[in-house]
Amino acid sequence: MSTTTSPPASPPPAQSPTSLDSASEALANLRVSLDEPSAKQAVADTSPAVNGRPHSDKDYVQLEAELAQSRAEKEALEDKYSALVDRVTTLRKTLGDKLKQDAVSLYGHFGVIFI
Repeated sequence: MSTTTSPPASPPPAQSPTSLDSASEALANLRVSLDEPSAKQAVADTSPAVNGRPHSDKDYVQLEAELAQSRAEKEALEDKYSALVDRVTTLRKTLGDKLKQDAVSLYGHFGVIFI
């Protein structure tokens, strides 16, 4: 049984003190930028957005008022629609009754049924 040993690892290449300082500074800046949220993220995280913009209590009140107005308009339109459906139903029934009366009248006069 033989054992092989791997060659010793070579030492890392020597770096100049200036490159080490600049690398350390870059690493420190990267850590700071990762640890601190950006201004956009801070605003977005603390305030919900409407259409991509942060909103305030004033916006909320305005949206509530618009919603209430829209609901009232919807109810008014539903009432108008219902009234129109009732009117069309009445007109249809009245017209149907008149057509039947005319058909009976014509049948009595000419003895022919028109369909």
